[in-house]
Amino acid sequence: METLRAYLEKVREMFNGLSRNQKIGAGVGAGVGSGGAGRPEYLVVVDSSQSDGAGGPVVDWGIPVDVPHRVLAEMMGDGFVETVVLRNGVVVHAPGRLDLGRTTRLANRAQRRALRALYSTCAIPGCEVRYDRCKVHHVEWWRHGGRTDLDNLLPVCTKHHTKIHDGGWVVELGASRELTIRFPDGTIHNTGPPSRRAA
Repeated sequence: METLRAYLEKVREMFNGLSRNQKIGAGVGAGVGSGGAGRPEYLVVVDSSQSDGAGGPVVDWGIPVDVPHRVLAEMMGDGFVETVVLRNGVVVHAPGRLDLGRTTRLANRAQRRALRALYSTCAIPGCEVRYDRCKVHHVEWWRHGGRTDLDNLLPVCTKHHTKIHDGGWVVELGASRELTIRFPDGTIHNTGPPSRRAA
């Protein structure tokens, strides 16, 4: 756990701890740190259940190639960096409210961010539709009393959302987000906890 805290601190220092002059010196333009609307958001995912080979957790910066930290700081300069920590397919730390109950049907930004950390694509195994093109589905449907809580939400593409609502597919989530799909012909497909697939 101490290593995880060190990595979180490293992320904070790298992006939020740089002074305005340091960011400008790194090639990032004026207006840094304004916090205004339109700032890009970057999601850093720390998976504490996987090792990076050097004794620390795996850190996914959201890009499919290795990039030096200084270059990352330049790329993400004026952006808003959020960190989500996962362990065995479960969110153990994420900013914002992740459980909204019955107060609203729509997932909030914090819930969408946590789901994006868990899934880079549609949650249905083998589907390669990117997360950003998915809908957030209530596993226990909203109209049947389902809650807008993270443990009841699942990103699915339009095709699979239609299969769930109109094609007789039944999906269930286990405590560690193990997915069970029951098809109309009686076939059952089970998966383990989600793992981030390469971007």
